[in-house]
Amino acid sequence: VIGSGQKLAPNRPLNEVLMGVGEEGDDGNSGFPTLVVMGLEDQVSSPAAAQARAELFCTLTPETVTVEKIDGSGHCPHDETPEKVAKAMLKWFASSPLQRK
Repeated sequence: VIGSGQKLAPNRPLNEVLMGVGEEGDDGNSGFPTLVVMGLEDQVSSPAAAQARAELFCTLTPETVTVEKIDGSGHCPHDETPEKVAKAMLKWFASSPLQRK
């Protein structure tokens, strides 16, 4: 997670990355299938901010971005509730358009 964020181009907000700004797929559409796993009990920013971010991400490009909200998990859901994150990933992989290529 941290490594991914560090590889973003300077001054490129995450919402632009999720929206596919500056990206174009083989089909001519912007964006790419993306799973965002959000812990709703985030104490780094706050649970309210985590919920607001999750709702924002849900509206950006719902055709390519899937948001999985994890109750009982905070800022690092992959560390705090790995079984819930793994379940979300397996569900997403099974339904992902990437699976059909």
